[in-house]
Amino acid sequence: MIQHKDRIASGDMIVYFVDECHVLGDTAVGYGWAPSDQRVTVLVNNNHDRQTYFGALQMLTGEFVLADYPTANGDTTVAFMHRLRQKHPGKQLLILWDNVSYHYQGDMKEFLLDVNAFLEPDAWIVTCMRFAPYASEQNPIEHVWQIGKQYVRALFHSLRTFSDIKGAFERIKDMRFTFGVVVGYRMAWYTAGDQSRERFDTMITLLITCRHCGSPDLTKYGIAPNGKQKYRCRTCRRQSRENPGSAAYAPERKEEILRAYQERSSLRGLSRTFGVARSTVISWLKKKPTASRRSERP
Repeated sequence: MIQHKDRIASGDMIVYFVDECHVLGDTAVGYGWAPSDQRVTVLVNNNHDRQTYFGALQMLTGEFVLADYPTANGDTTVAFMHRLRQKHPGKQLLILWDNVSYHYQGDMKEFLLDVNAFLEPDAWIVTCMRFAPYASEQNPIEHVWQIGKQYVRALFHSLRTFSDIKGAFERIKDMRFTFGVVVGYRMAWYTAGDQSRERFDTMITLLITCRHCGSPDLTKYGIAPNGKQKYRCRTCRRQSRENPGSAAYAPERKEEILRAYQERSSLRGLSRTFGVARSTVISWLKKKPTASRRSERP
């Protein structure tokens, strides 16, 4: 990647970390506790719900591109490459990804031969570089997939259908990620018609800093109730969590809960149904007096 640094810095070449992720119907399943002396029955849905996503994480801006496809193969990989090319017309693309066969054989190989035909290597429209074999930790997009699945598990009590699960996972497409810390590793790189060979190169990995003082000197400090990793800063000694989000309920969700209250649902019933704390509903009712007057039943 060093040989491309000038074009990357000037914006003539766009660098993307690319990977695929499969979201299943049981992605929302986590862990729970039960009495050791009791038999617990867990209902299992045998429907094989599955959604494949292609993701691309831009190295310099942290922008994340997400697209859903029926499966992951050479055909859908080429379709995603066309999508990235349309996003950056007139730019060269440098794709960093793993060693799955459809990334460098079949349809993808034909695609590279077509777009790079009659061009010198420095002028190729799309250049692909592969990570070392069995080294998924080299791809920072794996961290993005983990965040998406944490969203799903944190909201499992309100996810009624597989469409709800996909909606929760797709929240990652609205996020922007920060990079830092240059580290070294071995990368196998290839181009159409070229034999694979190894070279020592550099890559950018995700850097997590303290949201209070900005220090990168963090240690892991347990897991939050919503499944996110907690950190403790050694500099300011304050705690933070991974990708903190707003704890506020969406206006539509809030109105749905208040409407259920007006229809004579109890506070305990709302807590069981929607997973909302009774104190939260009470605070909403105080701020919106009209909601406290329940509708009269005929």
